[in-house]
Amino acid sequence: MAYKKNTTVTDEQSMVEKAEKKKKFNPEDLIPCLSITPGEMFVMGQKSKNLYTFANIDDVVEIEFRDLDYAARTKEAMMFKPRYIVQDKDFIALHPVLDEIYSALNSVQDLQNILTLTPDKMKKAIISLPEGAKDSIKTIATTMVDNGTLDSIRRVKILDEIFDTEMLARLTSAE
Repeated sequence: MAYKKNTTVTDEQSMVEKAEKKKKFNPEDLIPCLSITPGEMFVMGQKSKNLYTFANIDDVVEIEFRDLDYAARTKEAMMFKPRYIVQDKDFIALHPVLDEIYSALNSVQDLQNILTLTPDKMKKAIISLPEGAKDSIKTIATTMVDNGTLDSIRRVKILDEIFDTEMLARLTSAE
């Protein structure tokens, strides 16, 4: 039997190609992290030995990539039973399990409650959500606009601004 070159892409090749498209981080790159813990919180970087201090809930502190990467690879409790949320989508793409964890933090009711906050608080809350939760709240908001339960023009304008959508056009055409 003659040798025939295999031209199909193997799973290994596909994984390498996907990895090459991901952002490359330097060990000292700073990545913003949002505290979801009330009160002061200290995080010791296991690689750099830096002490990172969060003043209170909603405080954003930049943590070195090497410390976050090590914490993610070793499944550090403060990251996996989250006390803080990594705010960099490229980092989360390197550790997809984090997006699953972060998305599970918000129930549908929690996300719907965000949409009832004052417009300024709503905007701040949505911007601080992890990517998976942002996708969920976008879907919830679109459904609410379509069924008439979200009809605040100011809120819908903010959602359009955040998500680059045209929900306001849907709201005004439904009237």
